[in-house]
Amino acid sequence: MSQPDRKERAVVCLLVLWAIFWRVQKLDQPIVENYVGRQIPTAMVARNLARGSGFLSPELDTGPFPNKFLVEPPIYAQIVAWISRLIHAPLEPAGRAISAVFAGLAVCGLYRLVRRRSEGTSAIASALIFASFPVLIRYGRAFQPDVMTMSLAVLGLALWDGEGRIQRIFGGSLLAIAVAQKVYWAIIVVPLMIVLRPTRSVRSIVASTAIIIPVVAWYLYAASQAQVDASAASSDNAARWASALGLHVFFEPHRYLNVAKDLAYRAFTPIGGILIGLGLLGWKQVDLLWKVWIGAAAFTLVLLFGKLHHDYYWLILAPPAAAWSGVGLDWISQRSRGLAIASLVALVLLGIWQTRATWKTPPEWQNAQELGEAIIEETPPNRVVIGPEAIIYLGDRRGCRLEYEPSAVVRAANEWRPETRFVETDPFALVQFYRRRHEDMIFADVRPEPSDNARRRLHDRIREIPGIWIYDDHGGRFVLIGLPKLDR
Repeated sequence: MSQPDRKERAVVCLLVLWAIFWRVQKLDQPIVENYVGRQIPTAMVARNLARGSGFLSPELDTGPFPNKFLVEPPIYAQIVAWISRLIHAPLEPAGRAISAVFAGLAVCGLYRLVRRRSEGTSAIASALIFASFPVLIRYGRAFQPDVMTMSLAVLGLALWDGEGRIQRIFGGSLLAIAVAQKVYWAIIVVPLMIVLRPTRSVRSIVASTAIIIPVVAWYLYAASQAQVDASAASSDNAARWASALGLHVFFEPHRYLNVAKDLAYRAFTPIGGILIGLGLLGWKQVDLLWKVWIGAAAFTLVLLFGKLHHDYYWLILAPPAAAWSGVGLDWISQRSRGLAIASLVALVLLGIWQTRATWKTPPEWQNAQELGEAIIEETPPNRVVIGPEAIIYLGDRRGCRLEYEPSAVVRAANEWRPETRFVETDPFALVQFYRRRHEDMIFADVRPEPSDNARRRLHDRIREIPGIWIYDDHGGRFVLIGLPKLDR
């Protein structure tokens, strides 16, 4: 295999810089796009780390307090807190920028992995396809650790695949951090290391074992803390994870529709799917690494089938899918170079078009920033807020999570470990539940959209409570309502 020349290296550098620059647009956008409930908790943890909570005490600002977020070690959140303090930047732009940089590094790592197995043109094409997958665009600028985790895994494998002891030690360290941050990457990393280094190598076996030590240590610690945590959120999350791994999820038709949508549109592109299909025609030319990675990723995604409504899980499939798409592009190029170039350009443009909403704040959250500022201006720092998680964060207050979906209402209340299990599904009952636990609370919420009947009904019922004060902004975009404590 020929070595990359200066021109090829320059092209790769430009590709990486383009991937980063593309994602750092509108860094000051509120972190409420693609709202899936992961950006806000990560940001809460990062802010509390910046204020000195400590790495082993990653705390949320939603009650009951202290509410430790032990689902994963706060590696990404700690990096954001450090960088934010170092460059004197707000947390949200710093978090987006860090995800964007890791997205660019992932593109570089994939190029290196592919380049060791094919020519430069194929490696660059695969890296460009990878950078253009919607799932990598969307989460490559999100305030959450998924793209960082994927990047560390790809870079770690690329370094482990190289020559030199120092490279392999550094690569193994990156893999260990990736697995510690997102435990499900352990399922895919181990078989990949078996491909990259023979199983008979004692050093490879030792390295494979060492990679999982940090994550095992974290979850042993998390298990010990869950017993003394005021919130039942950690144990609830563990139970939900266990439920998501059950066989019953395979008998729920809507989950298959979500998977089909993600494969065809949200996570990847139709053109990428066609290229992977064409890559099957060149099965013998596909390197064993990508075959094993695809198989391991497919196994992992089947195991996580009950969690795939969160489309960031598809990131574990993105690197081998991009490399396999490159094989399909080679198959087209051997027959028509023009068609191959047109296919690549179309894939890139389609990925940009499919993710155009990522840079836009959804209508229901258009005034979330203003509401957060109103809370800061109108309420004392110790006032507890009842509101959506994003509003609690933007208002820089501690609060009680407001939910509207019935199962989420039940779950939010039971995190407080009530004497009798909470079974109400009405959001108003949840508000009353919170009022029994705190003095002088503030209800803060965005204005209902015309079709949002549940939110409108709740606001109307709250206004009927005697002894409250109401602050509406002049444009009618949000509402703050003071709620006295409700006697038990």
